[in-house]
Amino acid sequence: MGGLPSRSAVRPKGRGVGAAGAPVRRAVDGVSFADALRGNGPSRPHAPMYWEHHGVCGGQQAVRDGAWKAIQLGVGTPAPAPLELYNLDTDPGERHNVAAEHPEIVALIDEVARTSHVPSKQFPFPALDS
Repeated sequence: MGGLPSRSAVRPKGRGVGAAGAPVRRAVDGVSFADALRGNGPSRPHAPMYWEHHGVCGGQQAVRDGAWKAIQLGVGTPAPAPLELYNLDTDPGERHNVAAEHPEIVALIDEVARTSHVPSKQFPFPALDS
């Protein structure tokens, strides 16, 4: 995947760095970055990463896949904003939306976003739950 993990991603993926031999009591969703910390590079390519938040900017969905990051704001509003696409290798500050130049990437990432939402009773997202 390259780059540093987000703070929210550190805990589940840090297994194997400390407490050698500590029992794992449940499956953890994530990819370990222990090999990268040891200087061995990433252990395997990471599948697209999806996240959403219903309480920010009218609801948002985002996907990170390799160098690409896509975000859509206003998902829970009557008129969601168009999906924005950024190449984080060349634009780490996310200043240049390149969605118009890469419709094939937008289509692939949009499919990931549409199929990755999982309804939750604890965190309902009515715009996506139906």
